[in-house]
Amino acid sequence: MNRMFLSGFLVSLIVITIPLVWLIDARSSSRVLPTPPVAVPEARTTFSLPVEPPAPVHATPVTEADPSDNIVMVKKLPEKVIPPEESSGEVRDRAPIRTLVYDASRLYTLRTALSHVTIVDLPEDAREVYVGDSKLFLAEVLGSRIKVKPITYDLKSRTNMIVYTEHDRLSFRLLVVPPGEEDDLLSFRLPKSETVVNLNPIKTVLRKKLKEEESQDLSMKRRDFLKEGDPQHPLRATFHADKLLVRLLGFSSLDQNQYAVIDCRNDSGHDVTLRRIRLRRFQKSLLWETSRHYEDGMDWSRDLDKTVPAGQHVRLLLEVGKITPLSQREGLFLSGRVRTSGGGEIAIKAVSAGERL
Repeated sequence: MNRMFLSGFLVSLIVITIPLVWLIDARSSSRVLPTPPVAVPEARTTFSLPVEPPAPVHATPVTEADPSDNIVMVKKLPEKVIPPEESSGEVRDRAPIRTLVYDASRLYTLRTALSHVTIVDLPEDAREVYVGDSKLFLAEVLGSRIKVKPITYDLKSRTNMIVYTEHDRLSFRLLVVPPGEEDDLLSFRLPKSETVVNLNPIKTVLRKKLKEEESQDLSMKRRDFLKEGDPQHPLRATFHADKLLVRLLGFSSLDQNQYAVIDCRNDSGHDVTLRRIRLRRFQKSLLWETSRHYEDGMDWSRDLDKTVPAGQHVRLLLEVGKITPLSQREGLFLSGRVRTSGGGEIAIKAVSAGERL
């Protein structure tokens, strides 16, 4: 009987314990179940991201890239992307109105379209225009403008055009393109340089010729003055040695320039050559009469190779700055060198002081 009681007790314990254990396990499992996911519309389930808590106000902003940004950028891309060949400098060159530099060594491309006219505006008048095939293109000269039109439907038509202006030449390659891609106006300008095309050659020639004539007239005046004229402001300084007389006669103004007039007379029996003439302005010392202080900027000289024949005299002009009147303590010192026929040299020294111009 004890065995039967023990068996019944164990069976009852098992029957009661199993449901109790299952209930306890079910309760403990329900406490760790995950939170159900947030409901998201069906259209956004493919790119939704987990919800992140908002960052604190003082927190540093996150610098990591958000995957959703890429999706937005893809949506913002334009439908038509510029091809690589059009994104280069060709776009600027194909503008319907262009301004180009006048360059005779360059070959320019001119795009024309049927039922359209293209104008070439030059900085000077066009004299001659040559078209490679006049059956394909029509070119008409209107002074400094050239009108170009195609007279063919063939988009593969190509030819060249040479334009001669008054002083230069331009070369073009003519093309036929679809309407909307043609050139409307090509304006040429001169380069910013001193070596630009001379647009006034006649004026330049006349100015050059006038300067030459003025120079010749000045030379004639100088020669006549040297032979016959007397100085306008006499001032004497004389050197005499070995029958050679060199004198400073004074000063004269000629063509807005001032000159010292120097006369050289050769009374010897042989020719002499005047090699150098120098004129300096000085001021006498207050303590020593023989001491001279030469003034700065008052020194003029000229190297010569002038032959003075025996028994004759010549006059020379020495260009000087503006000479102011001399005071009682100021003077001029004339020096130079003369070479004789025997190979010797004579030093010229002459002083003019205490006289007024």
